Amino acid sequence: MPEWQHGIYDPLRGSETEIKKRLKKYLPYFDGCRRVLDIGCGRGEFLELLKERDVQAIGIDTDSEMVKRCLQKGVAAFHEDAHSFLRKTGESFDGIFCSQVMEHLDPDEAIDLLELCEKRLNPGGIFVVITPNPRNIRVITELFWCDLTHKRLYPLRLLIQMLKERGFEIAASGDDIDTLGKGIIRRIFRAIDGRITKGIFFSGEDIFIVAFKPAR
Repeated sequence: MPEWQHGIYDPLRGSETEIKKRLKKYLPYFDGCRRVLDIGCGRGEFLELLKERDVQAIGIDTDSEMVKRCLQKGVAAFHEDAHSFLRKTGESFDGIFCSQVMEHLDPDEAIDLLELCEKRLNPGGIFVVITPNPRNIRVITELFWCDLTHKRLYPLRLLIQMLKERGFEIAASGDDIDTLGKGIIRRIFRAIDGRITKGIFFSGEDIFIVAFKPAR
């Protein structure tokens, strides 16, 4: 398989240490979960964090090389397409983590994925989605185009509406503050009123949504 198809671009991903530091803030949402699914688990950074927190989790990824990395680390991962896996599995989950996946899907695929996740979540289950931010100028002019498997961007308010229409309720959403520039720029704008960071120049490179399936 050509390298561009399985997306091994570690310099663009950032170091594993950097990614784990960035993702750590999402861990508390999964406290109390007995079983978590990581869709698009990549090198397994979030799976490692969950394991350190004694949360049972499995990951799936379409990149066989990434799955091999996960297995070498001792975390559970499978070479699977998210749609087919969610359709055939008989397992349900207390939490689903989906980072850097939506941008690889066209609208029909994205809607289908959200519907499948809703079906596989237990009532009260948590769903975290992270994706590139189309309000960030570096994303729309450079970063998005560095991965040949990207299909389209999903604005935050569109994703929120898509989730609501699938029956989810929104607990939190916004810019991922750890993707807001680097060094002095990040420190300055963390200290300034959040409304300023929402413009095209100072938005985070990623956006996130924390949603949950209502308990019935």
